Amino acid sequence: MEHIAYSKQIPIKKQYDVIVCGGGPSGFAAAISSARKGAKTLLIEQGGCLGGFWTRGLLTWLIDTFDKGALLDEVMERLERSADGKRFPDISRFTADSEKTKLELERMCKESGVDILYHTFVSGAVTDRRSVRSVLTESKSGHVYFDATVFIDATGDGDLGYHCGASYEIGNEAGVTQPMSLVAHID
Repeated sequence: MEHIAYSKQIPIKKQYDVIVCGGGPSGFAAAISSARKGAKTLLIEQGGCLGGFWTRGLLTWLIDTFDKGALLDEVMERLERSADGKRFPDISRFTADSEKTKLELERMCKESGVDILYHTFVSGAVTDRRSVRSVLTESKSGHVYFDATVFIDATGDGDLGYHCGASYEIGNEAGVTQPMSLVAHID
């Protein structure tokens, strides 16, 4: 295999206390929690909205969301109030419009002081021994490094971990993976 040497100066943008890679439910929760504790927080999302499979995957029928405490209760209450969410208390389910959920999740992040980068991929990392020093991102703006003290990989695919050299496995011992499924609400 041939290799091409590539050299380019890549800017290092703002320094953050915490960088969360992935804006799905876990990344959203990590970013909000971090920012509410006073940490300067950046949330990097490859798509054009927050919520991951919850919103982009049209997972509008949420199971077992009641009385979990803290942030999930707040999200459910806000969705019920401002996004036409509906509780089904007799069967412990909740449903909300995906588009309105996207807006509410973004509103919560902005209110908490989270900086958000949409349409941005994690494409590399700079490590120093056993810790991450910078994350390399790629978007239509080009390549940019972001420095932080703490990094959280909530990409769903372990993108940051992969770029840091973490080992991984696909599937079970035989390499068999869980089949895909689609959960959607159609009116």
